[in-house]
Amino acid sequence: MKQISLLIPLLLCGGLAQADDCVVLLHGLMRSSTSMNTMQRELEAEGFLTANIDYPSRDHTVEELAGPTIEEGLATCRAYESTERIHFVGHSLGGILVRQYLSENDIPELGRVVMLGPPNQGSAAVDEMEDVPGFDWLTRVLLRPRSRWVLLERTIKRTTSPSSAGMCLWRRAIMDREV
Repeated sequence: MKQISLLIPLLLCGGLAQADDCVVLLHGLMRSSTSMNTMQRELEAEGFLTANIDYPSRDHTVEELAGPTIEEGLATCRAYESTERIHFVGHSLGGILVRQYLSENDIPELGRVVMLGPPNQGSAAVDEMEDVPGFDWLTRVLLRPRSRWVLLERTIKRTTSPSSAGMCLWRRAIMDREV
């Protein structure tokens, strides 16, 4: 709950939530949209419309997932008649999907992008697990080759509307990496 209370000010920086603000929620690797349910409830209680998107995080590459996943979120938000601004909150892989999509597409209604622990420089946890028998099978094609996961050379291209981005990072022993 504390993490959610820290997130809401990032979205509210420009003023109070309006009925025209929609937030697309994107879970991380090997999770489902239910992992974002608490955040969804909290954002709705603050007046945001939400689109909590589920996607098959282990079945495809970042490039293959980004388009359909983000477009589903956009379609859900645009289906609300009053939507004027669309924000994104992505946990881990969810943030990477937003980043990938924005590197190739504009979103006219784009508001803020909040990335919760995105592996923008790769994942030390994945590096540690690469040689563990069965790990490759568990993660399937998503993490092969590693360059599909690490988007170091990509940048978010400028969009046609003003937007803000924020990242919430934390450190754990196995995930310790210089940022």
